[in-house]
Amino acid sequence: MLATQSRLLFQLNQFYNDRVMARNVAITKSIREVCKLVQDVLREVEAQEPRFVSSLADAGGGQYDGLRVLSPTEFEVVLYLNQMGIFNFVDDGTLPGCAVLKLSDGRKRSMSLWVEFITASGYLSARKIRSRFQTLVAAAADKCGGGSVKVVSDATEVRLRVRDRYIVEITPAFRCTGLWPRSAAHWPQPQPTAATATQLPLPSWPSAALVADVKSEGFELLSKESPYALTAGQRDKQTSADGDAWTISFHQVCNCKFSHLCSDSVSIVCRQKGTPTAKSSFPTIRMAEVDFLETLPTETFIFCFSYPDLV
Repeated sequence: MLATQSRLLFQLNQFYNDRVMARNVAITKSIREVCKLVQDVLREVEAQEPRFVSSLADAGGGQYDGLRVLSPTEFEVVLYLNQMGIFNFVDDGTLPGCAVLKLSDGRKRSMSLWVEFITASGYLSARKIRSRFQTLVAAAADKCGGGSVKVVSDATEVRLRVRDRYIVEITPAFRCTGLWPRSAAHWPQPQPTAATATQLPLPSWPSAALVADVKSEGFELLSKESPYALTAGQRDKQTSADGDAWTISFHQVCNCKFSHLCSDSVSIVCRQKGTPTAKSSFPTIRMAEVDFLETLPTETFIFCFSYPDLV
């Protein structure tokens, strides 16, 4: 058993050093290069239009607030907008995965920071904001991009091509904290119980505390076309009101759930085997092998990774 565990540990470490670390270094280098150029463009946008304040900031350690890595050559930057308070969040299910922002009081129209983007019906138009933002980004890229940054003109979203290699999508968005959309009211679904005494006991996940934290964290409203509206047969049916809708995103919520899931999985395995409890997030779980592999059966440890929602 010890020989098997040693071979497994050696192979995991070799894979991490040869593949994972090399990929991380390459992506980190790309991120820094891309973010430097995008930050220059966003600063110029902010100088032209102070309402679009850049929220892309260096958080240290190769991390950037507001940046999402979609692939080694594709990135998304979320630009958080201000002053959503005078609008009501309306989630009536008319367009799946979307919601609208409607003036809470028609008399407050002139008080809004985004008055020229409000439709006659009182809705804050995601499409109008995106169109204005795209114009500003195109002008900023021409001015300070130095030929390294170009706007992708054939896209409905705001996309930049950086050094003819990277694609960066910049998405205006609102943070909605303390709210939870009606379309997601079914979450979390009740968990199945063990049918027999021979099955592994299922811990309560997500816990009530985690559910409260997630719903308090809320979600985001993105100024981008709904994937539902882009499906075959739906684009022709799309109305002007659909273009005013905002896409609901649970990206931050998913990150929170995944982090807690991996951390809880390792902790449960440790407690079951009587070893000291260790809290860990997914990027550092690999280091836990050194502590646990000598005391845990290999099958149990692999089970933790293969079925994290069951341990």
